[in-house]
Order: sequence, then C-alpha cells, then structure tokens
Amino acid sequence: MNKIVPLVSLIEVDNYISNGVDSVLMGTHFGSTRQERVYDLEEIIDTNAKIPVIAMYNRFYFEQELEQLKDEIKALHDGGIDHIMCTDMAVIQIVNEEELDLKIIYNTDTTMTNAEDIQLMLDKSVDEVIVSRELTFDERLEISKNVKGNLGMHFFGYQLMSFSRRKHLSQYKDLSGIEIETESINYLKEVNRDDLYMTFEDTYGTHMFAPNVLSMIHLYDQLKASNYKNLYFETININIDDVLFVIRNIDMIEDYKEFEEIVRETSGLELDHGLLYSETDKGKVRS
Repeated sequence: MNKIVPLVSLIEVDNYISNGVDSVLMGTHFGSTRQERVYDLEEIIDTNAKIPVIAMYNRFYFEQELEQLKDEIKALHDGGIDHIMCTDMAVIQIVNEEELDLKIIYNTDTTMTNAEDIQLMLDKSVDEVIVSRELTFDERLEISKNVKGNLGMHFFGYQLMSFSRRKHLSQYKDLSGIEIETESINYLKEVNRDDLYMTFEDTYGTHMFAPNVLSMIHLYDQLKASNYKNLYFETININIDDVLFVIRNIDMIEDYKEFEEIVRETSGLELDHGLLYSETDKGKVRS
C-alpha cells in the first residue's frame, strides 16, 4: 500500500525516501490550508524530481481567486507535476477545461460517505477518492467492495473535526482581551468534557482537531486485503520521526495490534480509534 505524507521540510526529503514514503503532499500559501509548511511553485517542482509530489489544493476558492488558481495549476503541470489533490470542484473544472494531463485525488474530508457518490466521481471526474473520516471501518470496507477505482483513506494522525472560514480565535481574542497566538496551536476545552481540542488559525480560517491521534495500524492486515491503495498520514503536531517509524516498520511485522502499542509507548502519543467503531447513519452507506 502507498504511504503518503505531507512534506514538513525540504531537508527531510532524503529521510522520507529512505523510510519508505511513496509520495509527499505539498501546497502553496495560496492553494492550501492546514499545512505546517507551504512552498513556492519552484520548490514543489524541484522536489518532484526526487520523490513523487501530490500538489495540495485542499480549500474552497472564491470567484476572484479562480484566475490565480488556474495559473498555479498550469504552472505545476508544465513543471512536471502529474498528481493533484483537491477539495473544490473548481480544480476539476480547470483541469478538464485546460485539458491538463493531471491525475486528480478528490478529498472533501467528510462528504464521500457512500459508494454511489464515490463511483460517480471516479466515473466522471477524478482518479481517486479519499473516503470520509467519519465512517466506521466496516462502512469503509463495504464501500470498497462496491466501488471500481482507486480509493484512499486517512490512516494516522490528528483528524480534522471542524473548519470555519471565520477567524474565531481572533474574534475571541478581541472580545475577551486575552492574549492569544492565533496561528500557533491552542487547546480548547468544553465545560463538560476533559478532552483538549487542538485548534489554530491560518489565512483561510479556524481549524479544530479531534483530541487524540487516530491510528489504524491495528487494521493494516485487513486494509491490505481490501481495495484501498493509498494511506494518508497527518503530521500536524506530531514528530515526523514517529510517523516515519510507522512507515518504515509496518510492512515488516506480523502483529499489528502489538505494533500499535509499541508506537503508543515509544512516541508518547495518545492513540485512539476515532469513530472506527461508532455506528453512523446506515442510510448513507449501501449495505
């Protein structure tokens, strides 16, 4: 299975390669959001000569931004980039209108929840769909049985829970008078819960994450037997060496549950299984 990881620094490229990373995610300041590091177009193109790059366009765009969006995508295509990840269908339209030879990975985080939606996108528009973060593992497996085409899933890391275009931390800072470093990682707590929710702002809004690190390591053997081909790792607020430790070792072990415990102990991360075993709306997934 392919392991795909955001590139946290240009100096880490050789480290990624030696540890078995198959492709890296890279985005520009204009094109992407929720990134530890953004890059200019030349850096993305140059990196692609060393390790395959998926250009990341994981936000929604307004009408006045479409020309710049088109210019960036065409520049990356002309520079040799052949894979692009998108959330906004405007990216798909640009690729088709400009007749660009780009493989499109469609990632909406939450809305790809049934086989019909996914198959429609694969048949008409894109080359891979990443299934919703909110599905149970059984629902994911059921979808894979009913879809013909490339599927990916979020496999390891803090999971995006909420996004708003509004800058809520800045608003709270202004109203309360409390000093907050809005673009640094902050932790929010609900009155009736003990969990801390990692939250930060960037140019494009406010992002809130689940309190613990999702790990699907214990399910790796079942994933290998499924139709899923690409596994996506998150790096926000995680030491990259811990991510690479997982990638380097996961194909060499036999007991994945034991390995998950080893990762938990050595990294100090609070691993959990997110919503993998929490039943969701049956009506949205074909059975």
